[in-house]
Amino acid sequence: MIRLLLTLLLLPLLAAEEPDWGTATWQNLNPGAGGNIQAIDLDPTVAGRMYLSSDMEGAYRSDDGGQSWRQFGPGMSDTYVQGVCAEPGGGGRLYAGTVSSLELSDDGGATWRRAPGIFDSIGGITIDPADPTRVYAWPGQRYRWDAADGITHRQRGGRSVAGPWGAQELYLSDDRGATWRTVPWSTKTGRRDVLSLDLSADGHELWLGALAGVQRSRDRGATWTAIPGPAGTGDCLGTTLSPDGAVLYGCYRIAGAASPAVVTGAQGALGTVGYSALFATRTDRIAWQDLSRGMPGFTNNPHYDHTLWWRPRSDPRSTPGAQRLLLGTYRPQHGLWEVAVSWPDPAKPATATWTRILWYEPGADPATLTWDHGWEPWSIIGEDAHYTPGSWGSSAIIASGGQTLYRTARDQPDFATRWQPLYTRRISQTTGGMATYRTRGFQSTFTFDGTANSSYAIQGQGDNGILESFDGGWSWTGQTKPGGFFTARSNAVAILDRCSPPIVVAHVATGWGASSNSGELWAKRLTTRTPADTWVRIAGGDAGLAGIPGLPFNRLVADPHDPLRLYVATFGRGIFAIDDVPALLAAAERGAPLPRANSPTADAPVPKPKYPVYQSAGLAVDPVTPGVLYVAEETRLYRGERRPDGWHWTVITPSGFLQDACAWARDGRCWLAARCVEGDGEALLVSGDGGATWTRVVGTAEAAALRHPAWLAGPPTERPHLGFGGLAGHHDQVLFGVQTDPAGGMLSAGYLAARLADSRLTGLVDLTADHPWPYPVTAHVVRDGGGDWLYLATRGAGLWRRRLP
Repeated sequence: MIRLLLTLLLLPLLAAEEPDWGTATWQNLNPGAGGNIQAIDLDPTVAGRMYLSSDMEGAYRSDDGGQSWRQFGPGMSDTYVQGVCAEPGGGGRLYAGTVSSLELSDDGGATWRRAPGIFDSIGGITIDPADPTRVYAWPGQRYRWDAADGITHRQRGGRSVAGPWGAQELYLSDDRGATWRTVPWSTKTGRRDVLSLDLSADGHELWLGALAGVQRSRDRGATWTAIPGPAGTGDCLGTTLSPDGAVLYGCYRIAGAASPAVVTGAQGALGTVGYSALFATRTDRIAWQDLSRGMPGFTNNPHYDHTLWWRPRSDPRSTPGAQRLLLGTYRPQHGLWEVAVSWPDPAKPATATWTRILWYEPGADPATLTWDHGWEPWSIIGEDAHYTPGSWGSSAIIASGGQTLYRTARDQPDFATRWQPLYTRRISQTTGGMATYRTRGFQSTFTFDGTANSSYAIQGQGDNGILESFDGGWSWTGQTKPGGFFTARSNAVAILDRCSPPIVVAHVATGWGASSNSGELWAKRLTTRTPADTWVRIAGGDAGLAGIPGLPFNRLVADPHDPLRLYVATFGRGIFAIDDVPALLAAAERGAPLPRANSPTADAPVPKPKYPVYQSAGLAVDPVTPGVLYVAEETRLYRGERRPDGWHWTVITPSGFLQDACAWARDGRCWLAARCVEGDGEALLVSGDGGATWTRVVGTAEAAALRHPAWLAGPPTERPHLGFGGLAGHHDQVLFGVQTDPAGGMLSAGYLAARLADSRLTGLVDLTADHPWPYPVTAHVVRDGGGDWLYLATRGAGLWRRRLP
């Protein structure tokens, strides 16, 4: 019955939408998501305007309640953003906190400048409601601010940034961010993490929820008083005030069955251990009440006794006697909860009723729900959620699911069954009953590789496995996970497009985020170019199928000289060659013994490559001469040649080589490009003779000068190190990204092309155009539909493409 009802509700959405790329130079080939959502911030005075902060690609803005989004803030000095705060009253000032800076904008986020003197992780910003010139910025990095980042200081973007241990203080500006000073909220030295800051309507009273406990100020932050926590509790995991300021709610760690409540010290992290509970007190007399244990809906929750509840949020429409809160579950992940608190008589204890309002089991089929959770099948991580401000009119809830985002109308009686995904939009129900989705403007997560053949496209995404498109990249399904639901990762993909029908091959792995500890190869024929085409495991894994070990694979390259051959780069065991992929796939389909792959590096005399670069361009096939490979290690580049007596390898490393190289055909010769160290930056070198000689083309300083990013305008001591990435060749051009390393704030200075006359630079071309954040991992030039396309797989921005002239 539920499935029938959902089908009827979705009938208008099931017809495929006609792709309309508009006038975009770069096409966004993403289903939509936003890295790990660090914060949702709702504009208190502009209805429908909200901001979303990501740990990878900056921040986004929506002006229509989340129906569409645009990225803003590529000029910030860090792309790990933790919150955005809009000045009330239409003043136009925006503040943003990153893990290494506080940023200011006066043009809606088009350009940014760093607040002077603040080299700190800013977890949030609060503006005085009675005086918008008075702004508080508070340090923190939620659960990720731990000893691994250093204790008192850490390095980020070539700068020394304050760490989680030290003076416990806020940053305060009285002039809209022109100048800042520190305000101690404690005389102690300890954990600096602040998770919440609430102000009274007149701005005089402040309540600060820090990991080290709750502090109260009655004089606009000049002096502070520590508020003792509930007896026997440990860390405070955030607080919130009721709308009338009469009640303070707080989450505190509590003791477990055989352990005391956790108190995070200098060497510890907020972590996932320990339990917490929700407490409340009247603000006129501190007497905490436990609103968790023994309350309706809490004790019948199977997770209640081992959960970290954190960061409560008050409903602005609450009344003094009947209040509502949203409560996230940091770990384990079991959704978003609403707590209804009844406290009509301040002299008597309050009662609380707990209801889980946003949840689905991992991998749940949307057809089993009364609402569509979108393409992302993972469970809800309740890291942030808000009721909409009263100025927005009717009440709604905006909630993060981790890298997903949802909205529901709270004033509907069945609101918990009427959620709408705001991170993606449904496009069609493809053949085979699999829904496809397209971005609402978000980029996406870490994409390691991507390519296409006619109407079919594929990408390997961190945490999301393999995504496929059956309409040329316009819409995607996230439900394709060869090997089972928990194969969450794919480093490399390839299409053997000269087979009939074409065969797609993909690396499949377990592991999350940037980690992977296994490797299998799965393949399928593109017979119908629908989800009906079936994946089959053909190599790798624990059993070492086809003679290929179950290691992470970082590159799959089809041989341009042999339509049946595929080269596989493994991390730690060199290169393998599958000489007849269709025969291997046919044997795997029949359950017959599998032909063994051979290894060009196994029996070769020393030197030979063993560790192709992980997550990078570790392997290239000579496009002109059959039987020649180029393999990159961390600091060495090899040329391999197949001879009658086996493979022979030569070291062709240019001076200062840095792990990335690419090969392409030009004027009947194979050309190579490589990254190399040069001073405090990098240089791009090319070779037209198989690596025997190399010529410098351009350096990072010259390339970055073409675009002048704001974050490179500061003094030399504050500028991050620049490097190249995403190398590819196309006719007389070398294509490349200019960017910092990941620890440098993940900043992009654009994607460029160096034009060559033989091996000499004749000019630089800016290919960035309308790409908001080109931070490439890999780049491919794909011949498709009579033209050449550049496919760019990026670290945090998903998959993009543009047509090349």
